[in-house]
Amino acid sequence: RINMSVSFSRPGLFLLSRCRTGPVLPRCLSSSSSSSSSSSSPTPPGTWSSQLSQLSYRDLYRLSVTDPDRFWGSAATDRLRWVEPFHRVRDCELSSGRISWFLGGKLNVSVNCLDVHVEKHPDRVALIWERDEPGTEVKVTYRELLETTCRFANTLKSHGIQKGDTVAIYMPVSPLAVAAMLACARIGAVHTVVFAGFSSEALAGRIQDGEILIQHSQSLVRT
Repeated sequence: RINMSVSFSRPGLFLLSRCRTGPVLPRCLSSSSSSSSSSSSPTPPGTWSSQLSQLSYRDLYRLSVTDPDRFWGSAATDRLRWVEPFHRVRDCELSSGRISWFLGGKLNVSVNCLDVHVEKHPDRVALIWERDEPGTEVKVTYRELLETTCRFANTLKSHGIQKGDTVAIYMPVSPLAVAAMLACARIGAVHTVVFAGFSSEALAGRIQDGEILIQHSQSLVRT
């Protein structure tokens, strides 16, 4: 069992740290190291290409219907950060059940959810946690959520969790639970979220195949 502590440096800031001492871990996957191929993109993530940016909403909708490959290809290229660019927008055949999008492409969900926003507006609120007590909401910025996610990811990596491993998350709904899920996505681990409403048998079935269980007490337990 490896316990982790959570401190609140100021309202809305969650810091996740290891309780045991040891060498400082390197920062986990960052946008700069995960998107070398995207550095040559002429358009930053979150914006349309110059050609499509001139179109009205109606024209964009019409394009999505008449030329979906161009529409979704431009949207994915302009609005997402890719580790490896896709070479084909889609390969879909509904009659046979073959559905494939953005073939050949590779991206990191955590980087697209956090890093691209931190680069542009780090202090913008990413999450508003409405707790049970009235008037005790907690606001978490993109910068704070990224820092917590990276600490969580490094803690998982320091205990042997690698790409493809399964992590069970058994936590209440909170910003830490969001960070736990984003941390798993960041290092390529598969996560499964379980809740207290399940029966003991249902919980066991969802947890037993996981390498590590993250509990609501912010501890990691080998399963």
